[in-house]
Amino acid sequence: MYLPQTIATRPFHAALASIRDAHEKLHSAETYGDQLDKHLAWHQYPKTWGDRTYWEIVANRTLLSSNIEQWGKLGSREKLDLVDKMLKVVKDFFGTNNEKWAPLFRRSRRETKIKYEEKLNEALKLASDGQAYEGKLKEARDAAVSLGGRRGGNAMYKISVMIWLLVLLAVGLVILFIKWPGATKQFLGDDPELFKLTYQFLLLTVIGGGVALFFKHLDRLRAMRQSLREMHAELLEAFNQAKSVRRHLRAQLGTVVAVHPDTKITVELYDDQMESLSDAQLIFEVHAKRAKDSSLWFWGKPGLSQPLGKVPSHI
Repeated sequence: MYLPQTIATRPFHAALASIRDAHEKLHSAETYGDQLDKHLAWHQYPKTWGDRTYWEIVANRTLLSSNIEQWGKLGSREKLDLVDKMLKVVKDFFGTNNEKWAPLFRRSRRETKIKYEEKLNEALKLASDGQAYEGKLKEARDAAVSLGGRRGGNAMYKISVMIWLLVLLAVGLVILFIKWPGATKQFLGDDPELFKLTYQFLLLTVIGGGVALFFKHLDRLRAMRQSLREMHAELLEAFNQAKSVRRHLRAQLGTVVAVHPDTKITVELYDDQMESLSDAQLIFEVHAKRAKDSSLWFWGKPGLSQPLGKVPSHI
């Protein structure tokens, strides 16, 4: 609630420390799940509170990263106006009461939620540079429409199963038509036209539709593999970035054992390295959140969510 005013009235390193403190407190609050649920009973969409708070923190950090050099030259009112513009981006994606974000928590919308997060992150970067971001909001909404019809949730899954059962039944009937045409014609009242139309319907429409559904499923698997490759690339880049910060500071200060208590580094160097470290940490936190979410990525499998969850605190 008071973070925008706090950031606007502090120099860069103190503002960054305030954002980091707010981030840590958010994670601390999330560890008290039951108490937090009771506290948020007043909220219309309590599940969205954590996401909204998280992305508002990301918005503030993105703003600082884009204004690292001129932050000290801006007045408090100018800073507050910039913060308000960044928070408006989050509001446009979430809605006033998070009503736009709440539907994304359904299992059937997991792909849409991932796409929304990607577009929100891109929109924040554009807004922090003073560029128009509305195009990213439209892309997110278009993605919601295009992904809305894909399989997801119990209802759509059941429909897919029924379609495959119909395809299998059609294959069996086609085999029956080929192997025992006489008996099949007799069953259809010895009507050759009806026999022909039924055969064509089973072969072209039902089985053809099943083949099309199969290739659509293959396209979905390819998209999932592409997402995994992108995830791997982002995590590897974040790991190398954090490792680079450690090596750079070690070169300046030495190891923990060998560093002299009077050794100093410049504020500019510290801010620059902390910015790089924060970027890496945010990437790990985004993927840790996705891995832990029961409706995203790997359906909350601890084999991925637990190691990723430990990385930000280790950093």
